[in-house]
Amino acid sequence: MKKRVIVGLVAAAYVVGISAGMPANGSAAADPFVGSRTLTLYGDSNIKNGFTLDSQTADVSVSTGDGFHYTVAVSGGAPSLSMVRSGNQLSLSPRPQGTVVHSYMLSDGAVGAFLLMEQGISEPQKIDIRLATWGPNTTVLGSQLAGDWEMTSISDDNLRSDPGQPFEIASETWTIFDLGDGLVDVYLKRHNATWRMRITGNTLTPLPETLASNPSLAHLSIVTDGSILATSVIGVETWDNTDVSATIGLATRPGGSGGGGGNSSPCQCPVTYCGELQLGVSGEPSNPIHFYLLDTPGPFKIVHGIYQPVPTVSDPDYKPVLFSGTGQLIDLKVGSESHPVFFMNLHSSQEHADQSPQQYWHDGRIAQVSLDLSTLKGTVWSVGTDYNAAADKLDNCFDEYEVAVVGQLPACLKK
Repeated sequence: MKKRVIVGLVAAAYVVGISAGMPANGSAAADPFVGSRTLTLYGDSNIKNGFTLDSQTADVSVSTGDGFHYTVAVSGGAPSLSMVRSGNQLSLSPRPQGTVVHSYMLSDGAVGAFLLMEQGISEPQKIDIRLATWGPNTTVLGSQLAGDWEMTSISDDNLRSDPGQPFEIASETWTIFDLGDGLVDVYLKRHNATWRMRITGNTLTPLPETLASNPSLAHLSIVTDGSILATSVIGVETWDNTDVSATIGLATRPGGSGGGGGNSSPCQCPVTYCGELQLGVSGEPSNPIHFYLLDTPGPFKIVHGIYQPVPTVSDPDYKPVLFSGTGQLIDLKVGSESHPVFFMNLHSSQEHADQSPQQYWHDGRIAQVSLDLSTLKGTVWSVGTDYNAAADKLDNCFDEYEVAVVGQLPACLKK
């Protein structure tokens, strides 16, 4: 199967429903992820033998202590997943965890989607894929959905080809037309494709003629509360039923405005999450810096990073080092050769005690990171001022250290 999101979104043959619950307290929590939900997970436990759609009910509980690190527990005896948040997305950190090689969750309120992919350790071709969507038990009208939607999807168009590769993130515009009598047309602009669907409660279901014209779709679910859309899709090639794609997505109105029924914002170029960049520090490669990149319509990326130092005996309460700033891909010429280099200009901060002698520090840095994408190695230079709160003194400092990429580059750095 060629790399293409269209298999995950536009192929068709079979459709099933979805049953889901709200968080345990009966209402959407302030944090869009936290809570307990009963989800119906659709997929197959072993696509190696040829995809056969089945479903299973599972209780999925999500908790967090800081709004960044999350624990996701899925009933059935599987170990809990450690995930990190970037905007409306949770992803594994570190990745993989046991047999789980990929897991993603999207949520922007009471509506969301969940993906879980496992790979056999002794049988690498044994791949288990599960998808679910959820939303409140409500009735939505076609007039509420009419207009443009900005869909961000996370997908892999061939699960068996390279299971270790991260899923790809893409954005596109969907337009929904209200036809009356509970019918809508969902137009996928990037693929020039239209799905005719019926609204039942909070769920959009394709009509038979939509399925007949798309013979590769194994599963499709679109759930909405009227202001957010969540979708999960499984595609299977008609000539090879071990060639399986999986997609989850979340859509909001352009500019982030929910509800209405039209394009109320001139913005057609949303910022999208493009993946995680892990840089191992020289001498400590097993404890990398985690950078999370947002792609913009312009030439630069928005960057957020976190590094958790290993505490020492004299400095046992090390707090995380937080980074924020921007980055840009540049073809850097050195002599007659040109190298693609990703530059980041960052501000970082940290606080920590030092019991030998008794001190308490608030550290601030301005840093530039240069990462050669041809060698996947780079250098960090930083200057700053540290404040010793215990002694009310300032200390100027300079740091330089080498880094190297751990794992895969995010998709937006492979362009």
